[in-house]
This record gives sequence, structure tokens and C-alpha cells, in this order.
Amino acid sequence: MNTCRIIRRGRTGGKQVGHQAKVGWHGWSAVALLAGPALMIGSGSRADTINWQGTTGNWSTASNWLDTNNQSNRVPGSSDNAYIDNGGTAQIAGGSAAASNLYVGYSGCGNLAVTNGGVLSDTLGCVGNNTGSTGVVTVDGVGSQANLYYVGYSGNGTVHITNGGRLNGPCPIGYNPSSIGVITVDGVDGVCSWWNGGPNAVVGYSGSGTLAITNGALASSGAWIIGRNAGSTGSVTVDGTCSTLNAGTSFVVGELGNGTLSVTNGGLVAGTGSTTNIATGLTGTKGVVTVNGNGSSWTNAGTIDSGVPNRATGILNITDGGLVSSAGYLAVGLTDVVNVDGIGSKWTNTGSLTITGTASITNSGAVTATGVLVYNSSLLAMDVGHGSLLTVGGGSGTITNNGTVRISAAPNTAAGTYQPILAGSWTGNGTVQALGGAWNSANDTFTVQAPQAGTPGSPVTINQRTTQSVTVNDTTTGWAVAASFGATTTDSSLTITATAVAGQALSSLQSLLNTSVGAAVLNGWTFTPGAGYTQGEPAYLSLDVGPGFNVSELNVWHYDGSVWTAYTPTDLTYDGTYANFTVTGFSGYAVSSVPEPTSLALLAMGGLPLLRRRKRKMTR
Repeated sequence: MNTCRIIRRGRTGGKQVGHQAKVGWHGWSAVALLAGPALMIGSGSRADTINWQGTTGNWSTASNWLDTNNQSNRVPGSSDNAYIDNGGTAQIAGGSAAASNLYVGYSGCGNLAVTNGGVLSDTLGCVGNNTGSTGVVTVDGVGSQANLYYVGYSGNGTVHITNGGRLNGPCPIGYNPSSIGVITVDGVDGVCSWWNGGPNAVVGYSGSGTLAITNGALASSGAWIIGRNAGSTGSVTVDGTCSTLNAGTSFVVGELGNGTLSVTNGGLVAGTGSTTNIATGLTGTKGVVTVNGNGSSWTNAGTIDSGVPNRATGILNITDGGLVSSAGYLAVGLTDVVNVDGIGSKWTNTGSLTITGTASITNSGAVTATGVLVYNSSLLAMDVGHGSLLTVGGGSGTITNNGTVRISAAPNTAAGTYQPILAGSWTGNGTVQALGGAWNSANDTFTVQAPQAGTPGSPVTINQRTTQSVTVNDTTTGWAVAASFGATTTDSSLTITATAVAGQALSSLQSLLNTSVGAAVLNGWTFTPGAGYTQGEPAYLSLDVGPGFNVSELNVWHYDGSVWTAYTPTDLTYDGTYANFTVTGFSGYAVSSVPEPTSLALLAMGGLPLLRRRKRKMTR
């Protein structure tokens, strides 16, 4: 039932009753939030329906309104229900305005502009009420204020808060399954626009909700949920220096729906108390938090809990100088992912980390914690050569490894000895995989030797006791690849042949890409293992794809000799030149950009040309 329809658009003296309020999962009992736009306004009260009939004009001009009770022209008051639904725009350019229930886009379209210090007071404001409706509200300028409760109830609702404007109210963004709600809070030149979300803010209640906080603007609430109910989608962006989301005491990204939080270009998320939850929902749902760029930060007073076993997936990305602090981390889903990647990227914990799933520290990323537990069937992956560092207990803490700790030499790593992990002791029954070097468990060091150069299409043999990497450059394509293996304590030969992808194999892969949007094969090789390699053993591949990408713009492919299929590595990284990932068997692998595969099965040969890169050689 659409509760917005309970209030009739005519004279309705006496009592108007909405649904009875229910206490939600987080104790929410506000009638305005849970009952829907129909509210109990009190016994004996009268709420007349006043319809906007102007095009673009002043709210305070009586001729722009029609009282449907007596067909007279009058401006709505605090006991009236006001509807802006004819495609027109009501303007509050200074001064004050009032209504009981306000609908901007009830079944049709409506617009409202509050500017020049204007103030709108209402009991309940709904922007985009019924399915198919569209409402747009602008609150612009210092001193301009509006109260709203729903942005996208069942229709499409958009609110712009700009140039110091202020919005008050919980405003569930995207309330019903069919709804789309958007709020943008945008500052300028040190003037702070603000959304005060009250005790609870929901972005994507059961529909689609989007919140953008940009250019030094502010949004605050006592508690946040991004993607609340099943089928919902919530997205929050905090972008720009000093743009701030005050997170309150409870923060959930992906409760039963899909939630995304992006903190970029100096944005701040601050004040999260108690526990932050990433992905607590249903099978197949995700919660994704990304903190990217110098000065971008997310501060948590409590722990971060991530994922639900065999159901929801939590992903935390700290990249390109992003900063995250927390009292600890507990991942409970085997599909959970943490990436700490890039110069200046840091994750500081005043408690311990429990890794269930995959955690990667790469390209100079740094993580500190009092203790680390790598759970069964889980992976902690690090690279050597870029300065990536894990510090446990100030260098004297304990790592309990019941899964896999994988340490791999980055391409072009100089020969020498490195210490990527500072810890006092190791326990557990897990394994340490060292690829491209030799791990010394006595002093936690990783020693890299110079690689063995090979020729495309010809076998190259290494002694794994002294050499753990092979590099091959193809002068025809300009492609280069490195393959890194584990060290042995005694002499042990390993032979492999690497050949740049060409001919039918290349055409087959090209046919899977949408070249009209710039997709291209960046690098690809087939591998023929010889004596000394056993299928199932890990190897670290580094394909030179050139500069100008981020890891989300790269797709990895696997070739079994006849069919190309998308391949999802557990530890894909990009260091500005190389795409790096681990494999457990050899045949063919390639990396493409902006991939849009038309099929993941073998397609017929295509005649699309390869977009050649400039030729480059790889050295180590």
C-alpha cells in the first residue's frame, strides 16, 4: 500500500491516520520515518489541500496556489497539505514558508527552489512520491533551509544543497523498491553546505539511494545505513578537501542490500563509534568502502566487522595515499577483501586484525596492528620492492598464520635482502609462499636474486636455489613478462617457454572486447612448462601493460588453448606499469583494458586489429 495516498487531495477535517509506527532493527520508532508520508496530525485538526498552479513563481503569491476546498487562491499555512505537481517551480527567495505535508512531485512533476536565506518549515516533506513522479528541490545560499523526510518515496526525488544551504530531516533516500533518490551537498569557497540527517540517515532504504558530499560540504547523522533492505542499493561519495561525513555511533555499508562508500580527493569520514559493519546482508550482496587519494581518511573509534560467512562480501580499498584508522578488523566471510595499495596508503589499528578472505599490502602500502590472525583458507599477500610494510605490535607482536602468507617480488626489484613484515613471533599451521625470492623465517627477511632473461618462444631454464624469476621481452609486440617462482634449498632446475599471443588466439580474445569504447589487449602470453614445474604450484606473473591505468580498469583472461575466459586473481595489483597476479597453472594469460566481453565462451575468430602499444623492454 502506498501510504502517501492516505492523505486525500481535498478537504479532510478531523483525524488523518497513517500506518502505525514499528520499531525497526535499529530501534527506529519515528512515525515520520516508518509510517510513510501519511501522518497523524491530531484530532480535530483540519488539513486543506493547496495545489500549486503557477509555472515559475513566488511561493508567497496567493494566485500561484489553489485551495481545493473552496476553490480560492491562498498561500499554504502550517496546517495545510501543499502539492507542487504540475511541472511548475515554487520559489522561496528569502523570507519563510510553511506547510503541514509538502509533496514536490506527487504523481506528476514538481520543483521547489529555496534561495537567498529562505526558510521552509513543514511537518513532512516528500520529494518524488508516487511511482512515475519526479520532484526536484534546491536549497541554495547561506541561511537557506528546508525540512524534508523522504527523497524518492516511490518516485524519483532529487535534492541539491548548495552554496551554504541547509537541509534538515532524516530523509530516507530511495524508500520503496521502485524509487530513486539523490541528495547532493556541495560547498564552495569555504562556505559549508550541510545536510543534518538527525538521529538516523538511510541511503537506499528499499530502493536506489545516492548521496554526494563535495567541495567542503558536510553531512551528519547519529547513525548511517547505506543499502538497508533486500534489493536496495546505496551509494555515498565524500569527495574533495574537507568534505565531511560525520558518521555518528553506528555505521553500516550494505546491511541487507548493496552499499558503497567512496572517500576521495581529501574527503573525510569521521566520528564512527562502536562497530562499523561492511556487508551484513543476504547472499550475493556486497558492501564496498574505498578510501582513495592523499588526505582522504576514514576514522573509526571502534572495530570494522566485514562480511557474513557464505553470504555477503565486504571489500575495503585503501589506495593512493588514503588513510584508515580503526580499533581492529574482523572479517568473517571467505570472500572478504582488503587492499592497501600505493604510496602513503596506511591502515592503522589499535587492535588486532583477523583476516578471513584476502588481504593485500602492495605498492608501498602500510598496515599496523597489535596482532594478526590469518584464518584457515585465507590469504595475506604482500609485495617486495616497493616498500610495502606490515608492522605487528610495534615489531614485537605475534602473527598467527593458519592460512597462507604470500610474499612476491615486484618487477624490477633490485637484488638484495628485504624485510616486509616486522613481528616478534609466528605461530599457526599455515604456509608462507615466497615467489621471486627466498624467505628466511629465522629473521623474517626476503632475498631477491637477479632474474634470468629468456627469448620469446624458446625454453629458458633456472636453478631455483639461486634464481627464482624469468623475464622475456618480445620485440615485435613490445610486450614483456616476468614469471616468478618459489626458491628451493637444493639445486633444482625449472624450464618454461613464454610466447607472445598472436594469430587465432589473439583474434579470439579481441572478439570478446568492445573496441568501440577503447577496449584493447594490452599484453598476453602463452606458457609451456617443462621439467621442474608441477601444475598447481604458484607462480607470480607480471605483464607490462604500460602507464595510465588503475587496477579497476584491467581485466585478466585465461586461455586453455582454445577458449578465453575471464580470470579473477586473488591478488591482482597494478604498479603503474605492470599488472601482477598469482596463478597456479600454466597455459595462456592476457590483460585487457576497459573490457566488455560479449561472451565468456569461445567466439569465432574476429578481424579486429590490435591496438599496438609502443615497444618497451623490461629490466629487473
